[in-house]
Amino acid sequence: MSAQSRELIRQRLQALHQQGKGILTPQAVVEDAKAKDSPLHGEFTWSLKKAAYERWLDQARTLIRTVYLEVTVDKVNLRVPEYIRNPDAEAKEPGYVRLVRLRSDVDASRAAVISEFIRAGAALRRAKDIAKVLAVDDLIDDVIVRIEDARTYIQQESKV
Repeated sequence: MSAQSRELIRQRLQALHQQGKGILTPQAVVEDAKAKDSPLHGEFTWSLKKAAYERWLDQARTLIRTVYLEVTVDKVNLRVPEYIRNPDAEAKEPGYVRLVRLRSDVDASRAAVISEFIRAGAALRRAKDIAKVLAVDDLIDDVIVRIEDARTYIQQESKV
C-alpha cells in the first residue's frame, strides 16, 4: 500500500469517526467501503465466495485457539493452548502443531518460546506507545527489557 493510499484511508476513517460522534465501528467502515469510489473499497474482498472462505479460515483459527490443555509441570498445574503456531513454518505459511509434540524437540521448543517472546515484546511496545500518549507509561520499559533479555538468552542457548 502506498503512502498516499494509506493517508486517504486514514482521512476516510477519521471522517467516519466524526460521523459516528467519536466512535468508529467496523460496520461503518464496511458500509462506506461498499462504494466503489471510497478509498476503503479496494481493501476488501467483494467476491462473496472468496470472502466466505476467508471468514471460514478466520473462524477455524479462532476455533483452534479455543482448545486448551491442562498440564502439570513441577507440581504446578498449567492451562496452555493445545495447538500453537508451527515454529518450523515460514512467516506466511499456515499451520499449528500440538504443544506437547514439541517437548521432544529442543530446537522447535526454543523456536516456539522465542516466537511467543517476540509477540509479547511487540504487544508490550504497542502498549508502551499507547501508555506514553496517555501519560501512564511507568514500568513498561522494565518489562520489555526483561522479555527481550529472556528471548536473547533462549536464542543464545539454542546456538550452543
